Amino acid sequence: MLGVYARALRLRDAAHGVPPRELPSKEAQRRFRDVVRVEPAVEAICARARSKRIVIVNEHHNAPPHRAFGRKLLSCLRDAGFVDFAVEALGEEPELLRARGWVSVVTGFYPREPQMAGLIGDAMRRGFRLVRYETRERCESCSREERIAGREEAQAQNLVNEVFAKRPEAKLFIWVGHGHGAKRPQGPDAWDRWMAARLWEKTRIEPLSIVQTSESFQASGAVFRAVSPVIADERPVFVDIAAAWERLPGEYRAILRASPDVDLPDVDGVVVHPARRELDARHLWLGAPASHRLLIRPRASVRRAYVIQIFAQGTRSPPRGAVPLDQILCNEGEVCEIVAPAGRYFVRVWDEHGIRFDDNRQLAASGVVDVRVP
Repeated sequence: MLGVYARALRLRDAAHGVPPRELPSKEAQRRFRDVVRVEPAVEAICARARSKRIVIVNEHHNAPPHRAFGRKLLSCLRDAGFVDFAVEALGEEPELLRARGWVSVVTGFYPREPQMAGLIGDAMRRGFRLVRYETRERCESCSREERIAGREEAQAQNLVNEVFAKRPEAKLFIWVGHGHGAKRPQGPDAWDRWMAARLWEKTRIEPLSIVQTSESFQASGAVFRAVSPVIADERPVFVDIAAAWERLPGEYRAILRASPDVDLPDVDGVVVHPARRELDARHLWLGAPASHRLLIRPRASVRRAYVIQIFAQGTRSPPRGAVPLDQILCNEGEVCEIVAPAGRYFVRVWDEHGIRFDDNRQLAASGVVDVRVP
């Protein structure tokens, strides 16, 4: 939430432990690279989406760079005729959000993070129709398996009710978390069928399902380990798993297939993000150009941490509850980076006691921060 991506991943590992990696052999990784086609991710997905009516892209909820990548897909999907955009865990009715015109803290938990708010806001500005498809009920007395099955079924049925029952010829872009985009059953039990598989069954429209991966311990992590060393530049790449399936080494097929009884992949393709080091600048994590980099350095007199937020261009105070365009936790002695295009923004500074500065002129005279654009 506070924009310190590498530190957040490190803290996640410290809290939950690092699971053992089940990786294919070096020889299998080499053979995998020989048979798959690695393409620039945005262009590859846009090309494949033209012939599809449902496109599903996942995110890791603790990876805002995945959301930044999703923002790059909106333009070409809109040009390809996609109008409906369904967002997992949307917390308010789309009509209220559209009428207000901007993302608020009441829009949901995930949209409180700036990149997720940006994804939703960009979609509205491009004319997408937002769809709320999350289940509204939770069975407290149900088992874990029953709750999973109930949620997946409700999500799929809500998409049918909200989109295809009203607009049978609709083209739908769905944003999901983690494994909800698995398009084939994971096993024989009801809870092994995730949302994408159920939606395919209900609509008889096969989705284009894509999973994103960074440093991951899920099945797609094996793809990351094989492909990331050969990424030539800073852009994510796309690996077409479905097209290369019959030629993949057996070790990869065992990891990526839907279940031991179904020798088919869970998803059609994997977006592989470049490997990132903790010291990499934030604009690289978000796939933004260096021209969008604003450096912030607390002055020598500052002896505490601050959260610095920027809001929409202009100097007036942002509306109550607005989600910032970007925010960063900036500690004593650190040079921190805000990522945004050049322009005029409202700046808000918090410390542990609450809002410290909420006026641009007050901030400029405070001696708290220096802001420089390289």
